Amino acid sequence: MNVTQILKIARREYLARVRSRAFIFMTVMIPAFLAAYMFVLPALFSSTGADTLRVALLDAGTGLTDALADRLAGIDRPSIEVTERVAVPDDSDATRARFSEAVRQETIDGYLLLLEDPDIVARASYFARETGNPALLRELELAVESTVLDRLLVDTDVDVDQIRALQRSDLDTVTVSDEGEEAGGFETALASTLGLGMLLYMAVIITGQGMAMAIVEEKSSRLIEVILGAVTATEFMAGKILGVLGSGLTQLAVW
Repeated sequence: MNVTQILKIARREYLARVRSRAFIFMTVMIPAFLAAYMFVLPALFSSTGADTLRVALLDAGTGLTDALADRLAGIDRPSIEVTERVAVPDDSDATRARFSEAVRQETIDGYLLLLEDPDIVARASYFARETGNPALLRELELAVESTVLDRLLVDTDVDVDQIRALQRSDLDTVTVSDEGEEAGGFETALASTLGLGMLLYMAVIITGQGMAMAIVEEKSSRLIEVILGAVTATEFMAGKILGVLGSGLTQLAVW
């Protein structure tokens, strides 16, 4: 097997691929697409699309409707407008069906159903057209928790404001390395790991597809008959594989 012939074929295959418009386009656009997928699209989908969210409150005997409405009024993004405060006998299907139909008709954006719970005073369920906004759901959850805490801690010496501050507190993380200490780090590590993992996955798919196309393209144009007059089939195949592999590694190195 002639190594010089293999290297010539590999060089020709490598240069033909890295100079192609498809290679340049994919090298630039795939990281851009992943960045949009990881950062831009979640921000778009987390938006409610409206400055004011119309919400109805259904209370099945908890007596927390007014207090919860006051908590919801303190949410800024988006602001929440309580359209109705309805006392219902229980979690009946007829009651929920009426308000679910109002949600489908876009009369309201959603409704909160409060049910009595002997262990935690009350529990809540949120019914809406859009339930994919984690920031909004977190605000609703905190509003319900604060309202229930007010009821639990009434006539006690516990500072409710401190409890609310504790609910909103986060765990601070500091990354310690040879360069020193740096606040945070989890978000960057998670994003880089996901990004590089997806790029590696895409590189394997693209290079594998390129390998398959490289094997059959000369055969489809009958050029293989001329090439095999100068080199052996093994040399030709080895050169093809090395050329495609080199282009794939180059693309991965750029990323």
